[in-house]
Amino acid sequence: MSAGVTVTGTTLENAHLRVAVHADGTFDLTDKESGRIHRGLNRLEDTEDVGDEYDYAPCERTETITTAGVRGRIRVFDRGASALRAALEVSLTLELPDAIAPDRRARADARVACPVTVRVGLAHDARVVEVDTTFDNRVWDHRLRAVFPVTCTSVVSDGHFCANERPLGQPSGEGWVQPPPATFPQQDFSLTDGLAVFNRGLPEIEARAGGLHLTLLRCVGWLSRDDFATRRFSNAGPTVATPDAQCVGVHRFHYAVAPYAGDWVAAGIKPLSRRYRVAPLVVQGVEDRAVPGASLLRHNSTRASITAAKRHEERDTLIVRLFNLTGEAVEETLTFGRDVAAAHRVNLLEEREAELAPISPRELRVGLRPHGIATVEVEFAAAR
Repeated sequence: MSAGVTVTGTTLENAHLRVAVHADGTFDLTDKESGRIHRGLNRLEDTEDVGDEYDYAPCERTETITTAGVRGRIRVFDRGASALRAALEVSLTLELPDAIAPDRRARADARVACPVTVRVGLAHDARVVEVDTTFDNRVWDHRLRAVFPVTCTSVVSDGHFCANERPLGQPSGEGWVQPPPATFPQQDFSLTDGLAVFNRGLPEIEARAGGLHLTLLRCVGWLSRDDFATRRFSNAGPTVATPDAQCVGVHRFHYAVAPYAGDWVAAGIKPLSRRYRVAPLVVQGVEDRAVPGASLLRHNSTRASITAAKRHEERDTLIVRLFNLTGEAVEETLTFGRDVAAAHRVNLLEEREAELAPISPRELRVGLRPHGIATVEVEFAAAR
């Protein structure tokens, strides 16, 4: 069994990762297996936003304020006696303009202190560094992002039954009603150049040559406006004031990073992201006579991902839906904790289409076309 998490000064370390935390809330991440170091991760940056609830827009005279050079206070937040987990916390302040100027061409001169807390955590045997950032928003008309400096030539973002790889270059948008934005949508994660950024409920990211920019918060005062160039001075909806969309108050953001080497599918980024987003429930298992290690279902490769495991809408059987992460055909093996009596390919309405023969009493092989989706129905044998 590998050693747990150690805390040395402002550094966290386990068997796989070393994390050096800095007073500005950034950290350097060393992958101990490859030796690669990712420096300056989690720099916070704040820029004005004169857009609306639909689209971001900068001022004519833009101004970006970052945590670079800010001196916060670092303390050990968590160091359990069992060394299963440890965390360092940085407390600092961002001095931000209180709003945009009345002419909406620049940020106002008045500054307001906005407290920030960045908590960086590492668990025993983990390959993921968890970040919890708390921001007390006391100003208007701005966008807050976390920046992860890496060399980007393209970005892969988790999507609906697909991982989308996108180039950095955007279409010109000439003749479009709405030009393409610089940001991309994402679900669980985005990755590039050996670094994956996971999130919980943060669906927007931008990839630039200098790194990944994760949107934490957008604060605007209008449902729609027609006075900014990034949408060709056209409305996307009614011009209605929405002061609550300034999001004044305390906000807490959860995200994480994981280094990887080589192909991201082979590195298991998708299951790693899922384990971060949905941590397993832990129970004692003595009082209810639970059996340690018992598993209902697992798949045996990193090339496919299970998206649903549920009871059939009408029958007492198990529905499993999975998809192929890759552009090549995949033969995925599903392993169950009980003997399989029968199995079928079904459609999205859970109607049977073809019978599947188990390859062993508890194993089922499912063929997946490139980027294909499959849904199977499994009937278990009666318990003995």
